[in-house]
Amino acid sequence: MNHLGAWVAGLTSLLLGCGPLNSAPPDRAWTELRSTHFIVQSDLRAEQLESLGLEFERSYAALHSYLVPGGDDLPGQSRVIVLGSRDEVRQICSEPFPAFFRSSSSLLGSTKEIVFSDQERGAAMEVFRHELTHRFVAHYFPDTPRWVNEGLAQFLRAVSVQGDEVVVGAPPGHYTFDGWQWKLWRTPFADVWPRLDELRERTGYLEAPEYAAAWALVHTLLLGEPRHRLAFGGYMGELRDRQLDQPAAFAKHIDAAMLAELSAAYRAFPKRGNLATETIKLRRPTPQLSSRAMSRAEAYALWGGIRDRNPLQHALALQDAEEAIKSDASAAAGYLLRGTLRYEDKQGEAALRDLRQAVSLEPRKREAVRALASLLLVLKGATPEVRQHMETLRGVARAGDDYNALARWALAEQQPERALEDARRAIDADPGCATCYQTAAIAKARQLDFAGAVRYQKVAVNLSAEFANAGVVEILRSFDAARLDLAAPAPKSVGLTRAVVNAVVAANFAAFAACRERALESKPGTSSSLALHVDVDARGAVTRAEQGTSTLKDATSAACILEKVKAVRFPPPSGGATTLRFRIGFRQ
Repeated sequence: MNHLGAWVAGLTSLLLGCGPLNSAPPDRAWTELRSTHFIVQSDLRAEQLESLGLEFERSYAALHSYLVPGGDDLPGQSRVIVLGSRDEVRQICSEPFPAFFRSSSSLLGSTKEIVFSDQERGAAMEVFRHELTHRFVAHYFPDTPRWVNEGLAQFLRAVSVQGDEVVVGAPPGHYTFDGWQWKLWRTPFADVWPRLDELRERTGYLEAPEYAAAWALVHTLLLGEPRHRLAFGGYMGELRDRQLDQPAAFAKHIDAAMLAELSAAYRAFPKRGNLATETIKLRRPTPQLSSRAMSRAEAYALWGGIRDRNPLQHALALQDAEEAIKSDASAAAGYLLRGTLRYEDKQGEAALRDLRQAVSLEPRKREAVRALASLLLVLKGATPEVRQHMETLRGVARAGDDYNALARWALAEQQPERALEDARRAIDADPGCATCYQTAAIAKARQLDFAGAVRYQKVAVNLSAEFANAGVVEILRSFDAARLDLAAPAPKSVGLTRAVVNAVVAANFAAFAACRERALESKPGTSSSLALHVDVDARGAVTRAEQGTSTLKDATSAACILEKVKAVRFPPPSGGATTLRFRIGFRQ
């Protein structure tokens, strides 16, 4: 983008309420602090950063002690970016809070981080504990419904550590009791209180009143009647053991009579004062910290990376990538960021040049190898070069994104068993990785295990509301509507109804979409489709695939999709060989 474009983006961002947009990170030196459970990158002074790192670890110990005393540690380390002031946080156009969680994903990988303002440490720590609770829930209770996930996060955001004791049950700072009713900022709870059945059925992102309602319900279950707490503990234990699905686990431990009692307590909560608290023992030792100075190139790449989460600052993020390369042309960080940004701009070949340069500079840098291999897979298909880089990645893989990229490669190679194995490794490494669960769902569906596909996809929806969009919900309905024998991993014979065909197409959609991406046709706001006539034999194998009407702009894309369709397996049709007619649609 030219200077005028950058100026317009900056002006638009200012009009939307964000702070001034600097084209460089703050002038102070940047430091990376590592502890047992966190990687913290910051422009704070060393003593401030060490103090904050210890506070992060105390919060981790408090949540671990309460949620899973004696349980194993969370895998990996959580990434936190700490800025010295709220103004600096506002430069990346955050929500109007002292801390917030950023998550983004693409074919080149995913980014999850907490951006934190040290200027308002008390309030920011509440947000930090809220987001950290989600990591515990994702690891130990992945099938948890939205109301429990957010209710626990709200319940534990105000936890406090006093010596070797942990106190839970205090309300979040923005919930107040005025003597006769609870308020969300200045709004009485009673004015915005959702019905209990509405709250329990919610799958997408919650609104502010629903967060308050979820907190109230979890508080009632954990610190109300002892038998309610016992029932809730049994329910969460079922979710942790993963022997029953979520609805069955709830029905087993909370019957209709108890649900009626909880409903009455829930309705009365908005005017209930004198909330109970609980004190438990802290079970974790003080960790060891280590730190290192970050290079100027790393600081520019970091700043550009977090700023690119805001589309209005994309041009400035690209400037940061250029500055990172100027600062140190021998480091991969700047090329990796610029390659990622160019991929977002649909500059496939330019992105490949940058990512190849990043890998040539640091041949075993996981992020660079993964990004290059993933982009090559999209643009070129399963070539020998992709295989070379994927094998390198397998040798250094340790993060969920690494194994998820390997799983996607296995899917492209028509190896669903290996894909499922790698997807499970991705989930073990990062239990909060919704895209990893989705990859596992696709692998299961390609093995015609629709029951397994449904289970994995529903966890993906629980973990991230972005998977609760109409398209994914329709995929789940297609799986469920197929009325297959869900106890059997591979049904012997079914009617190829529209629901079954939709489910199989959905399971293979990533391969079809890659054909379209490879031709670099995908542009924001455009859509296209391809009608197909497909012959399926009695075993479910495709024996012929022909193109019908098409709105694809490139013949290569259609030919690629036809080849992918020929590799698809359908459930064996109950009436023997048949011909299917269906349309595959693409929307950006």
